[in-house]
Amino acid sequence: PAIPSNKPDAMSLSPYERCFVLDGVEQDCRVDGRGRLDYRSMTLQLGTSPQASGSARVRLGNTDVMVAVKCDIGVPPREHPTHGRLSCSVELSASADVKYEGRGGDSLANELTKALERTLLGASSGGAASLSAVGAGERGGGNP
Repeated sequence: PAIPSNKPDAMSLSPYERCFVLDGVEQDCRVDGRGRLDYRSMTLQLGTSPQASGSARVRLGNTDVMVAVKCDIGVPPREHPTHGRLSCSVELSASADVKYEGRGGDSLANELTKALERTLLGASSGGAASLSAVGAGERGGGNP
């Protein structure tokens, strides 16, 4: 049986997994050999993609993440002249994992794209109308 948690997104552990984790903490040893207070080395590079408006590369241990943002200023749609527009696209590189080769990562990329758009344009942020306020230098996320 899994250990109950009051957090909806919490990961459930079996009693054996829980014992394994607690023993590791007690013995100050992680699976990869680091102590519990040892951290992975991290590097951050900015401006890694000259074609992007902004870009970064973060390396944390053996994990390597590259991010690029492209921005264009355009005219809002006629039916919503005070609204801004934001579109997101997530691409998963086959160099990150061979399962992303061809169309292997499309489903996950689409899911991540939708989650990113919901995060950036969610109801709490004021939706697309707030983009015009941000572009005008205002804060607060409401309609201009």
